[in-house]
Amino acid sequence: MKLAVVISPKRRKFAPAALQGPVDKILSLVREIGYDGVEITLGHPNEVDVGVLKEGLDRHALKAVSIATGAAYIEEGLCLAAPVAADRDRAIERIRLQCAFGASIGAKVVIGLMRGRLDKDEETARRQTEWFVDSLAKCAGAARDAGTTLMIEPINRYDTNFLTTAAETIAFLDRHDRRDVEVMLDTFHMNIEEVDLPAACAVTCGRLGLLQTVDSNRCAPGMGHIDFGSLLAVLTAGGYDGFLSAEMVQQPDGETAARFAHRTLSLLLARLGG
Repeated sequence: MKLAVVISPKRRKFAPAALQGPVDKILSLVREIGYDGVEITLGHPNEVDVGVLKEGLDRHALKAVSIATGAAYIEEGLCLAAPVAADRDRAIERIRLQCAFGASIGAKVVIGLMRGRLDKDEETARRQTEWFVDSLAKCAGAARDAGTTLMIEPINRYDTNFLTTAAETIAFLDRHDRRDVEVMLDTFHMNIEEVDLPAACAVTCGRLGLLQTVDSNRCAPGMGHIDFGSLLAVLTAGGYDGFLSAEMVQQPDGETAARFAHRTLSLLLARLGG
């Protein structure tokens, strides 16, 4: 397994991205710390100069792992289950743009917060689910046409109220015949929703596109109480050889958090022989 860190090319009101700011400076620091790749938080692809990004990735031998799209929901309200068709179309178009951008740099695209929340009314919630299924199909088609892959992220109940666990997400994808969509797990959300975190990792065996590592307090791995060693052991036993991405808030500051996460995860992988 290799290590990545979440970055943002612009300063955001909220984003669990330790490193935020000009891409050229961030990528230099990412390589100096020792990471092998980056996840990029983007509300819209126009937030970053793709030429500068590609040059920096090539120069520092870094892999673009994924594009996180939650900022489009947080900052613009774009939602794939919106009740108005035109609003759903806007959200789908944004994912299409993200897929084209992701494909150009070899990155997958994450659908997390952009699925929105289901209404308390059962009939309304049923319709919202149907809208999301339809939107997801169109987004998966856009990913396929662009040459990249979609991932769905299970998210805790305080941020959304459906697809909150690994098992629920796998069951949803199977029910709607979406084997073309992978799962991305985030240990912060897992710590809230999963009864057994290693078992939740095992559920996604063969379907896991990425594991975001963040501790129970949303700080760097090793700053809270999650047992990352047991999670990585399950992933190793299951044959996962993808990236572990460090996604955390800037505590005590971004660079310190990024360095701490890299040191913690590197030691754990060394103990596993990977």
